[in-house]
Amino acid sequence: MKNIMVLLDLEKVVLLDIEEVDLIELKIRKMLNQMIEREQEKGTYLSTYEIQGLNFEWLEEDFLVFTLVKKAIDALDPYGVHPDSWDEYDGESRRIAEQLREGMSIDEIAQVMKEEFNWAFSADFTRGDFIVAAKTVYDLLKDCSQEKAKDEDGMIKKYAYIIVKLSKTVSMIDSDDEYGIERVREVVFDEIDSDDKKDSTLSSFSISVGLVKEM
Repeated sequence: MKNIMVLLDLEKVVLLDIEEVDLIELKIRKMLNQMIEREQEKGTYLSTYEIQGLNFEWLEEDFLVFTLVKKAIDALDPYGVHPDSWDEYDGESRRIAEQLREGMSIDEIAQVMKEEFNWAFSADFTRGDFIVAAKTVYDLLKDCSQEKAKDEDGMIKKYAYIIVKLSKTVSMIDSDDEYGIERVREVVFDEIDSDDKKDSTLSSFSISVGLVKEM
């Protein structure tokens, strides 16, 4: 058996009062701790993760869709240019954002991304190459829509983009084949999908596997 350290990035958009700006980190940590407590009561896979880091930023509503598309494309980074050039995909992200419409599916968003990158770079990407990025955009936009629908008190609010880094050690059967790390990723996402069926609160984030390494 091998012990594998898995780092997960969880992303979500929430709507917060402007007055809460000085207390936002405390508020978000409290929200996450409450979520983890609920996870533990259900015995979900995600409940045994530890919080390793927390970042947030305010999002301007006028640039909301562009910002979320840009974050997803930067994370995908199909040409390996980051972190040296964080403005590399601005034009592509802007044109993708301009084509997105309410109600689009993940596949439709991935298709828009594929067509844009194939046009911009004379490339030969497939829709599958952009499914993860498209799901991230889809999930974050869904967050925005749901948060806006709940906002009924008339207070001035702003969207906050949250990214949480969690870590977990998992045990895998010892394997020397080149697909070992990919197998870890499959197991992690399978478990997260199982959590989602239990109405897990943490699995409602857009979740991606970051670093995977042997311990």
